Amino acid sequence: MQKTFALATLAVGTLIAVAAEAAVLPGAAPVAPDATPQQARRALESVGFSQITALRQSGNIVRAVALYQGEPVRLVLDTRTGRISDDTGAPAIAVTPATGDAAVRAQLASLGYTGLGAVDRRGNIWTVPAQRGPNPVTVRVNALTGRVTDGSVPLVQHIAARDDMDTGYVAQQLRLLGYDRVGVVTRSGNVYRADVSRAGVPARVRIDGMTGAVTR
Repeated sequence: MQKTFALATLAVGTLIAVAAEAAVLPGAAPVAPDATPQQARRALESVGFSQITALRQSGNIVRAVALYQGEPVRLVLDTRTGRISDDTGAPAIAVTPATGDAAVRAQLASLGYTGLGAVDRRGNIWTVPAQRGPNPVTVRVNALTGRVTDGSVPLVQHIAARDDMDTGYVAQQLRLLGYDRVGVVTRSGNVYRADVSRAGVPARVRIDGMTGAVTR
């Protein structure tokens, strides 16, 4: 009886671990080859993506920035096959349901973080205060995928650019990207600039009015 219970427990634990590893991104979305951008958006939403911005389509290739399981991702959707590719490039650590705080901090240290504080576990998102070089950051770890992001956001983010956008719209879009403070947005031609902060880390960002790309 004890042996049967142990095997069952092991099987359940294995299934959970496999599910966590497999939950990186959905492999595909139900979309037609001739899908419009709006149809592609609905297809992505149907498999769990939310707050989809900067959706751009070139032929059968759709690129977008979105949230998946609480974290920002950059993705590519091929409407010919429905295949979804991860274009984020964010680092990841190895996680299982049994991963302890010490293991989380050790793996984050291997990625270059220092001054790592206590791990705060809330649902599938774990946060850890740390230093990245001279700058304080709040590291976010997805407990399902192991993906690691922080306030420095090394990937290029995008807002949903449109022809009639103004500085107020740009400020609103920056807040949707997770900036907790957005200063005065200025404009020069098709380029917008603003002083922002995320998790207490200040930055000055440049927004391309044509593509919506947000860079520093």
